[in-house]
Amino acid sequence: MRETIETYLTRQAATVGIKVEQITRPLWVPYLSGATGHCLGIIGRNESDTSSNRFYSHSYGQSNTSGRGVALLPGGRSIVTGNSQGQLHCYDLQTGLPIWQSTDQGCSVIKDIACSPQENLLATGSNDAIVRIWDATTGVCLKRFHGHTTQVPKLSWSPDGKLLASAFNDNFICIWDINSAQCLRTLNCGASTWAVDWSPDGQFIASGSWASMPSRIWNAKTGEEVTSLNGYQNVFTLQWSPNGKYVAFGCEGYTNASIYVWNFETHSQLLHCNNHLGSVKCVVWSPNGYLLASTSNDSTIRIWDTRTGKELEKFSCLDAGAYAVRVAWSPDGAFLASSHLNDYFYLWDVRHLLPNQTVTTFDPNATPPLPSHFRLLPTALAQMHRLGIYAPLSLIQDLLKLTGGQPVDNPLAQLAKNTEISELIALRWSAPARIGLVALLLHKIPFPGWEPPSGISPKEISNALQAGLAGEPIEPQAPPPPISLLQEAAKLIDEQLLSLLTILGEQAVAAEPALPLRLLSRIPNLPALNFLQRQLLGMRVCFGDHTGRSIGNTPGAERGQVSGVETSSRTDWSSLLPTQLALPQTVLNYRYQRGELLFRTRELAEPPRLRPTVLLLDVSPPVFGPIEAITRIAAFAVANFLRQADIPVVLISTGEEQEQILQLENPQDLVEIWTYHAMSPANELRSLKLANAIRTNLLDESGLEPIILLLTHPWFGAEVQLSRVPGLRGLFVQYPNMQVKPAIANLCERYSYIDAEQTADLGQILGYLMA
Repeated sequence: MRETIETYLTRQAATVGIKVEQITRPLWVPYLSGATGHCLGIIGRNESDTSSNRFYSHSYGQSNTSGRGVALLPGGRSIVTGNSQGQLHCYDLQTGLPIWQSTDQGCSVIKDIACSPQENLLATGSNDAIVRIWDATTGVCLKRFHGHTTQVPKLSWSPDGKLLASAFNDNFICIWDINSAQCLRTLNCGASTWAVDWSPDGQFIASGSWASMPSRIWNAKTGEEVTSLNGYQNVFTLQWSPNGKYVAFGCEGYTNASIYVWNFETHSQLLHCNNHLGSVKCVVWSPNGYLLASTSNDSTIRIWDTRTGKELEKFSCLDAGAYAVRVAWSPDGAFLASSHLNDYFYLWDVRHLLPNQTVTTFDPNATPPLPSHFRLLPTALAQMHRLGIYAPLSLIQDLLKLTGGQPVDNPLAQLAKNTEISELIALRWSAPARIGLVALLLHKIPFPGWEPPSGISPKEISNALQAGLAGEPIEPQAPPPPISLLQEAAKLIDEQLLSLLTILGEQAVAAEPALPLRLLSRIPNLPALNFLQRQLLGMRVCFGDHTGRSIGNTPGAERGQVSGVETSSRTDWSSLLPTQLALPQTVLNYRYQRGELLFRTRELAEPPRLRPTVLLLDVSPPVFGPIEAITRIAAFAVANFLRQADIPVVLISTGEEQEQILQLENPQDLVEIWTYHAMSPANELRSLKLANAIRTNLLDESGLEPIILLLTHPWFGAEVQLSRVPGLRGLFVQYPNMQVKPAIANLCERYSYIDAEQTADLGQILGYLMA
């Protein structure tokens, strides 16, 4: 039986000692125009046309033209339909009114509609041999996949929503990458292929072919054939069961139409159903896996008991010619939607076939604030699911505590003594940022049995757990933590990884916990900064001793600033501003009585005016070693400071055949300050010309003239003839035991040179060069 979100989160909440509070409500079904008997209504029905011939607007019976897609969106309150003109329509099932209609004009008959597991995309196959990807909320066509030569009758998403399998009429199945719109591989089925379905665990793909070719099971990762099923031929439709143990096949043939249920684990046939009088067009499992719905060109929709093979119900279509070609279950299994050759879509009530007429779910009105130790868990679990990490909630909670230096009362406590884990604790990051640290520890550890039900989004997980954790306390039912695997994962924590985390910073990782994982591939290019060097990454750029306003020294003093002088309304008479004595006597007395005279408190320095900056960073061999340790730290400090102040900053690296140019806008961009390296000398003349060209185009709203901040050694430019460059400022790091004036000092507006050990004054020096 397929696990629901309620049962899944009930298990998760129990691991942290909470019994989920749930409510029971009746199963919901729509009730629309045209409802009669078990038919709950008809979508697309023309109310003004009551004649018995109203459906005959198309020719029927030819399988190569059949196919009208239908998909019930998550929640079961809206439906997307595809018609013979290639249009998609989305309807509200509570009112029957349209929500949106697609505007793409290039489609032909819609053969199939598949909703992505993340619920945000729709995929369609049609007679024009094009696969289209649509926005499920607006009906806008986002992408078109070209490469098929004939119609595309069936589509299936991978469980993670990153890939799409499409069956088409020229013997192949194509596996598409959704982001790149590229066909990654094809599976040769040997004959026209009408059916394809991805297994719920994402490991296998089932295919069914026409004529005498067998059905097949493929390895989804490699594209290799796993099993060939010679007994299942002329297959027009197939689907995996929700638990991934069985595959249902619907076979063509006007005299021998059959439905087979095959056991994937034992490689044996489980059921054979053959009550249909015509070709089987579609088979679909119910969400709980106990029922199977099928359609045929005998104009019936039949419901089967998957445990016995017994036919439980038969729905007859009102129009014998417009038989059903596609059928879809509502998420709770309470009703079916069927598409028909006449572009009409029926809704069918199947509640009478269910053992329970109610559904147990979380109370949507339960929004009490969670205790502080639970408050972050819904977000943390949702973030882990976005990263494909499916761990018990208790383990996530304990690791959040552990990385925060809090005591953990279970075997995980011994991990705190691990040197690598203690390095994470020493970061002293906030709890939201520590979600990224927990992801680093868990991303390679398997947790069988803790995967969420397919088709459930991280947002649903977070919202439902928010309500679920408000339940009553129970004894925690936490599985034992994988200590040995965590100890192995901790070996990943070295000085390079710690450098990456420090470069990204707590704030950036809190906003995007996936950031460290996404940048793991950059670690080999990063330096192994020691503890003192990592501390320098948090250095503040200083602009003198008198920045900002002073703190008042008189209770109730109201402070202002006039021409660089800070003022208050009450203080000693010796600090009275001379301008106040120029007031008429009556005004002076009046202001004195009201406490409105202005007194000097102290002189203020003019606040710094930050300029857009081009960072010219020397990465050539002469700076390797202690010099680049300082120049890169300085470049990082300046870039991070300006980026947070929304001041434009561009990085140019020297010492390569072609300089690297990057505008530093995001935290991950700062990583590149540490990854650029060159093995050839710097071309000083070309680099300065390039920097100046970029500087002239770097103006922002302030209107201030941008500067070039050169970070290098004192001998930079000593062997070439350089002209003065506007806005050039330089930080020159001396070689050990050498004190020389920079070769291009006379070309700089401002410059400073320091020893490689002179890190205490670096922030002050950078402030002088920037302001």
